[in-house]
Amino acid sequence: MGRLGREDAPKALRIRTSFYFAGDTGYSPDFRDIGARFGSFDLALIHASAVRQSCGSRAHFRREDVHAKKAIGIHWGSFELADDPPRLLADAVRQAGLSPDAFTMLEHGQMIRLDAK
Repeated sequence: MGRLGREDAPKALRIRTSFYFAGDTGYSPDFRDIGARFGSFDLALIHASAVRQSCGSRAHFRREDVHAKKAIGIHWGSFELADDPPRLLADAVRQAGLSPDAFTMLEHGQMIRLDAK
């Protein structure tokens, strides 16, 4: 049996993409440290759930701190612990002058296509 080399991998597997998963975190200076250490990320999944009016802005700062080109808010809607995280986040994104898809939340079960650039 022959060995497969890098040239045999499908083109899709050779695209270099940086991904950041924040897990279930509260806001801290660690996000700035991560951004400073690793530079920018193509996509970040960032916790944005059980906080009140500050939900959108805190999650938005996490996105800025890790220098994410695109972010998706996660861990929301499982329990009624917050006002309306998707609306609060959309308001913060709009107030920051970003495009609506720069940082968004998905409905449960919603799928999106992430095109490599």
